Amino acid sequence: MTIRILLVDDDAAVPKLIGIYLRRFLDDFIVESSASGEETIDTIRERIESGREHVLPDITILDYRMPRVGGLEVSAELSSMGLKNIYLMTAYLSPELIAAAQLAGAKGIMKKSEGFHSIAKKIADIARTL
Repeated sequence: MTIRILLVDDDAAVPKLIGIYLRRFLDDFIVESSASGEETIDTIRERIESGREHVLPDITILDYRMPRVGGLEVSAELSSMGLKNIYLMTAYLSPELIAAAQLAGAKGIMKKSEGFHSIAKKIADIARTL
C-alpha cells in the first residue's frame, strides 16, 4: 500500500529534506508538500468535494508557525473534514501547545530540534502502523 504523506511548511526546503530522509525508512510512499495553510485547506477541500478521497493524505505533518494560517488552525480544519493522523512540527514546545494541538485534532507533536532524520523516522514508524 502506498502511503501518502503531506508535509506543510512555509520553508520549501523542509519537506524536501524530510522526503530525502524518508527514503531511508520507507519504500512505498508519496510525499506531497504545501507552502501554506490556506493552500493545504483549499486542496483538501477540493479533493473531498470532487470525490477524490483516494488521494487524501494518510499522514499530515504541519508546521506550527506559518504566516496567516498556522498549524493549529489547519489541524482543526482538516480534522473537521475527517482527516486523521495529523501531527504538528515545531521548534516551540510547551504544555499549552500540546493541549492546544490535541484540541485541534492533532495526534502529536514532532520537535524540529530533533532533526529531520528523527522526524522522518517517526513518520515512517507511524506509516508502518497504518
